[in-house]
Formats: sequence, structure tokens, C-alpha cells
Amino acid sequence: MSASEDREPEQDRHHLRLPWQARHRSQVGRRYPLSRAFSAVLAASVAACAATAPSQPAAVPTRPANPSAAAPPATAEDVVALSPQGVGVTVENPLPEARGPETISVKIGDLLRILPTLEPKKLLVVDGAGRVQLSQLVDTNGDESPDELVFQTTLAASETKTLRVQPGERKPYKASDFKVYGRFVRERHDDFAFENDKLAQRMYGQDLETWKAEPLTSSGIDVWAKRTHRLVINDWYMTDDHHRDNGDGADLYSVNKARGCGGLGVWDGGKLYVSRNFVGSRVLAQGPIRLLFELEYPAYETASGKVIETKRITVDAGRNLNRFESHFKVESGSRPAAVGIGIAKHKGGSAGFDKSLGLLHSWEPLKEGGGNVGCGIVASPETVEGSQETELDTLLVANVPPNGPQVYYAGFGWDRSGDFADQKAWLGYAQGFARALRAPLRVSLSNAAERAATPPQADGAWAKLTCDWLMAGHPEGLPSWEYDNGLVLRGCEQLGLKTGDARYLDYVRKSIDPLIAADGSIKGFKLDEYQLDHVASGKLVLGLYDRSNDPKDRARYKKALLLLRGQLRAQPRTTDGGFWHKKIYPSQMWLDGLYMAAPFMAELAGKLEEPALYDDVIKQVALMEQHTRDPKTGLLYHGWDESKKQRWASKSTGVSPEFWGRAVGWYAMGLVDVLDFLPEKHPKRADVLAALGRLAAAVKAAQDPERGVWWQVLDKPGAPRNYREASATAMLVYALEKGVRKGWLDKGVYGPVAERGYAGLLKEFASVDAQGNVELRGVCKVAGLGGNPYRDGSYEYYVSTDIASNDPKGLGAFILASVERP
Repeated sequence: MSASEDREPEQDRHHLRLPWQARHRSQVGRRYPLSRAFSAVLAASVAACAATAPSQPAAVPTRPANPSAAAPPATAEDVVALSPQGVGVTVENPLPEARGPETISVKIGDLLRILPTLEPKKLLVVDGAGRVQLSQLVDTNGDESPDELVFQTTLAASETKTLRVQPGERKPYKASDFKVYGRFVRERHDDFAFENDKLAQRMYGQDLETWKAEPLTSSGIDVWAKRTHRLVINDWYMTDDHHRDNGDGADLYSVNKARGCGGLGVWDGGKLYVSRNFVGSRVLAQGPIRLLFELEYPAYETASGKVIETKRITVDAGRNLNRFESHFKVESGSRPAAVGIGIAKHKGGSAGFDKSLGLLHSWEPLKEGGGNVGCGIVASPETVEGSQETELDTLLVANVPPNGPQVYYAGFGWDRSGDFADQKAWLGYAQGFARALRAPLRVSLSNAAERAATPPQADGAWAKLTCDWLMAGHPEGLPSWEYDNGLVLRGCEQLGLKTGDARYLDYVRKSIDPLIAADGSIKGFKLDEYQLDHVASGKLVLGLYDRSNDPKDRARYKKALLLLRGQLRAQPRTTDGGFWHKKIYPSQMWLDGLYMAAPFMAELAGKLEEPALYDDVIKQVALMEQHTRDPKTGLLYHGWDESKKQRWASKSTGVSPEFWGRAVGWYAMGLVDVLDFLPEKHPKRADVLAALGRLAAAVKAAQDPERGVWWQVLDKPGAPRNYREASATAMLVYALEKGVRKGWLDKGVYGPVAERGYAGLLKEFASVDAQGNVELRGVCKVAGLGGNPYRDGSYEYYVSTDIASNDPKGLGAFILASVERP
């Protein structure tokens, strides 16, 4: 139940484990190098399996219709009854152009949040008629447990489609199901070859550097052009005749020491620094839809230091561009500031660059009259600096994120494949691919079961129902030091305090206690990151400290509180004293950060008898409003960059472009929770009350007059792709309800606003099925600013983020809003 608000999703999913225990992991789960003899046997065996799939006669010069573009008619054994227990997966194409096949990736954890009874290894994907769709369980970190469920679908222009994930026995794959494959090729001097139904490529391993016949040192990427949908790698290696076109295609491309088609180097001081051949490999997923593997390169020198690069490569069926992630580990000096991602120069070739799309593309003749090939590289336009020329390559130069991998896409098209008639067709595909990356499919999850009648709204019924359901599904607690889990536990804690039911308070203790050691250290807490997110769960420790009668427990709780106090004391600040949101986001204040730190500080001030903390809290409130409030609407922008260097920041004011609903919700909750602990006689308490009043007026004006809820982008109701959002609604309802209950807001003015908001929250987003499974739909899964891929804070960005059900950021606020009910 954890997902950081501003976390780079792809980065945190992977958890690279370096160094590896063995030099190569050539098959899923293998941790030892394959012998050449065994590799040869494996090649022959897999080739025999591949031969059972429909293949194309050698004389046919073009590729047959793509079998992955449209599924064959379902047979009787492919159809199952729709289960009453399932998770709906709604996929929306935001572009006015057809897309497909598109790979949909759903995290197992997200499915379990909605339906905890699901068994990860017994999941089927079905359409509305019960037809079973080909799907794959993917282990992204090598722990032999599935992390994602992937499947593919096609969508017409602006189409929305709903499928279902439900319990069922997964059948063994047929050889013809496989559209991707890759392996370490020991017998061919340590190649790593990989392919899908569109193209094949290879990268060079260490043994090739010392091959007597034809040594080569290169971290470039080779191109194998093919005109068949079947998998050919093992056939071509087995016959060792892949430089001649026998009907399926051939290796007609030359890499040598260039970057080939998408190889990378560090761009430093106007020069490209590149690594030697890879020295380690492992395969994490081996089809039938997705191939996922990693290559480790030896340390190499740049002008600024020495780095080790690890590439993680994702190959999906039906695509001509693959995903590359370069993770850099610094051995000495500094982290690379920029990279050059290249396309090799060849006689007769030409290249073009489109910064607005982050696209570098080429077109060139292949040797031996083999037709023409176009290469393409796509990166986030916000990270792209421009293009550069070297003697060997044309480069796309991109800035390296300060934290996380360099992400880009690279691949090619061949004019004899049957997919691209000419250069214009290839360029059109590459441009469309880049546009699609800028407008990802919107995927939302929901409980597919028939919903039961809504329970009573009064007396915290929904809070009790949700906490009971949560505790039944997670009896072990929620033992992770994440602010979103902390928000859910805060809701359980407040329910326990209101009702006197010790079960909820015991659940909080069960979750937090295992994280705090006797010396006060906190599992999962990293002081040197200076993340305000890490402070938020300190409120739970304060509660445990107050309720404990055990001297040893109180001692370790206090040490943990002092550890968090130490972070706040050293937290980097803007020149006027505002907290940076994180160390990796220099000079930036985000609305989220006020909730993460200020209420904890206000409560801690009383515990430590440190009145100066109250003054600091009030300063944080004042600076946040001063820098982010829009005088026209009264709403607050998501973030502010004092340096004005971020691409999302206004060059005149430093603010981000939009009013994101949940960010304003975090700020609103922060204000009312601060007022709980700010002394009544503090001379500046009135300033915080005034800030709450100004915010309440703005929030009232932004409320949807018809349904009572709030929108993802607050000031653009009804705009294309904008949507009514659950977590912002729950947070704002909580703040208004609490403000009215405490007498800080006028009951006659804001009581009805809160009532309409809570009624809308239940009607639009909340439900419970006959088994008591709670669902809160319509939660923006994650949003942030900057990072990698770069979040530009634009309207298009906020409305393209994934929508989830039962995300803890929504659930926690929903419980709190329900606890506030009279």
C-alpha cells in the first residue's frame, strides 16, 4: 500500500541489485553462466519450437499481416464465465488516432488493494464476453514473485475499452503465443540478441573484444532487419548465415565503434565517452508479450569521473522502438550531467531532429542492396538539449536526471519488412510513437463486482467499514515508512480515538512498531535524502508515545522523534526560510510538503517544549501561500521554484502552471491539522486562520455545483480529459468539515459545502460489494513535478496520469473525512 506522490514510477519499480552474484543470468532464475555446448543445444531446441509457429516462405518479400494486431476468433476453450469477483481495467485512448497493439501493465499490488483475495499467480484477463486475452505475469526485480500483469489491446481513435482481471487457472503458453525472445549467446562471443515480431537486435559482450578473427569493442546496438513475424534469433545463430538474406531478412547493418541504432555515451565537455562491451546480463521476463533484461557495463572514464552503466531494456510485442533505461553508478567524480544517444553515420544516409517531440530519426541505404533502414530515438522533450555531430554518430543530447535512470526509446524500421514503404512512412511512425508517449493511455481500475447498497453516512460508518476491510485484508499491518500508508493509519488512529475502539489503535501500533529500533532508528528512513515525505508518519509516533506506558517503548519512540526533529533542523531551505520539498528538488516548495511536515512540527513543539517550532510552522504556512497563491482565484499552484530554472516554473513568478486538486487538498489538511496544536494565544495564530478562510472561499468557488466534488485540475471543470477526482474531494471535505466543527469556518457558509462534498464523494466514488470489499474509485495515482520521465506540470500532464482505485492517498483521506462526520 505504498506509492510516493512524486516518485518516478519506473525507477522505484526496479530495485536493481548490483553487483550481480554471477557474471550472466541468461534465463529467468538462472544464476550461472551457460556453457557454449549447452547454449548450442538450447538454440536448436528453441528453434524447433519456433518452427511450429506459422512461418512465411522464403520467397515472399514482405511481412504477412501482423498477428498481434488483432486476436484470432476465440474458441470454446478461450471463453470463461465472468466471475463476480474481479477488477475492471478501463483503458482510454486520449489521442484522435488509432493505437495498437498497446501493452497495458497493471501492478499486482494495485489489484490486491481493490480485491485482496486475488491470487497473483492465478489471474486471467478477459473481455466483456468472457474471451480470455493473452497475458503475462512479470517479475521486475528477480525475487521470483510477480510484480505486474501485462496484456495488449488495440484502440480506435479516442476509444475507451474495459476489460476484467479475474481469478482463474492460467493455461500453459503455446509456442505460437511468443512474440518476444532474447538470450545471452555464449557461442557467438557473448552476444546478447533480442527480438520481437517486428525487429531483431544485438549488443556485444566481453569475449568479442579478444576474438582473434574479428575483435570488436563497442557498446553500440546492432540492427537485424527481418520480414517475418516469427522469432528468428536461434535459427540465424544455428546456421551462422545471418549476413545473407534467405527470405526472412539478415544482418545488413554495420555498427563497429559507432553507437549503431540507439547506443549511449556520456556527453561531457563537448565529447562523447563510451563504455566497452557489457560484462554481465540477466533476463527477468521472457515473453510471450514482454522481454525484460539487463546488461552491466564495466566502469569507464569521462571528463568528470568514472561511472558504471547498467542498461535495463524492455521489448514489447508489436513495437518498433524499445525502452532503454541507463542507470549510472558513480565510482569517482560526479554523476554524468548529460548523455549522447546516437545513430551511426553511414554513406548515403541522412538524419533529422525534432526537439518538440524529443525525436532523432534517420534514413539510409543498407549494404549489398538490402533496401533502406530508418533508425529512431525518442526521449522526453523536457530533458532534450539538442543534437550534436561526431565523426561516427549523430547524437540526441539529453540531460541526465539527478536521481533515477536515463529513459529513452530506440529502434528501427526496414522498407522491406512490409510495414514501411519508404522514409515518409517511417518518419510518420516515429512521430506518432513520440506523440503517444506524450499522451499515454489512461488506465483506471475498479471493483468489477456488483455493488451492494450504500451503508449509512452518519456516525463514521464508512470509516469503520473501510478500516475493518483494510485490517481484514492486511492483518499483518502496514509496516512501511511511507507517507501514504501513514495517511491510512492516521485515519484508523483517529477512528480509534473517536470511538474508543482499541482495535484501530492496536493496528497502528502493529504497523509502526516493527519499524522503530531500540536506538530510535527507523526502517526505511533515510536522513540524507531530506524528504519531507519521510516526516509525515512522525505524527503516528507521537500518538504511540502518548499512549504507551512502557518506559522502553517511550524511550525508543522519543529517540525516533528526535531523529525526525534532526532532519527538520538540517532540512535545506529557500533563501527566505521555506523548506525544500526534497534534497533532489533544490529551491522548490510543493504544497504537499506543508502537510508532510507542519502538523508534525506543531505537535512536536508542545512535546519538546520548543516554542520556536511554532514560529517555524507559521513561517512555512505564510511562505507557501505567499509564493503559490493566485490572487485572482485564491487557489494555490502545485509548486514554486525559487531559482526559476525548472522547465515547469514560470520565468517571472517561479510557480507551476496549474492548480492540481490533490496538492491543494494536502495544503488544506495541513492547515487544519496545524491549528489543532498551535496555541490559542500565539500572536500569529490568526494568520493561519486567515489563510484557511481564504482557501475555503476559493475551494467553495471551485466545487462542482452539480455533483459537489472537485476536479483533477480545479479551475477547468469540463475541459477535455479533465475528470472529477476522489482524493482531492476527500481531502477538501475533511478540511472543511473539521474547520466547521472546530469553529474556524462559518458553519452557515461552509457546512453546506462540506455536506455536498461528502455526499458527492459517496455517490461518485465510493462503494462496497456484497462481501464487504470497499472501493474508492477515481484516485489520481501519482503526480509530481520534474523528475524522470519529466513532469512538466502542464494541464496535459495532470489529465494523463493513471487513475486508480483504493490508492492509499485517497483511502486515507476518505477515512479521515468519514471520521469527521457528526
